[in-house]
Amino acid sequence: MAKLAICTLLSICLVLAGCSTTQTISVADHADGTFPGIVVGDKVTLHLRSRRAALRLKVEFIDETTLTGQRLTGPQQGSSIQIALTDVLSIETQSVQSARATRVAYVIAAGAAAILIALLLDELCESTSSTCDL
Repeated sequence: MAKLAICTLLSICLVLAGCSTTQTISVADHADGTFPGIVVGDKVTLHLRSRRAALRLKVEFIDETTLTGQRLTGPQQGSSIQIALTDVLSIETQSVQSARATRVAYVIAAGAAAILIALLLDELCESTSSTCDL
């Protein structure tokens, strides 16, 4: 029974992970400084010319020349940083399709509940001395 619960939980996690998409935006393709896919509050990964490692931020402000955000990783996590867009090679955004994820989670949860009820009824029938006709 515990194995079934663990398998169900892992299945839900795998399916929900599939309900997110990553979009890579090349800054060179947006020379006008507009980034229609990025809004304040988005979590983005910046690939910079001046750094090897990517920089993970929560966007606080973006305009034609700069992106300001709060660091999500590293020793300076939580601090605010302003990046010149001329230093940015690409920006990755990740969005979760919440409506789809919610529907999928409900379907999986309903299926898991039906299986658990069937297993409980089966165990109940086996533990009683009378016969159960289901």
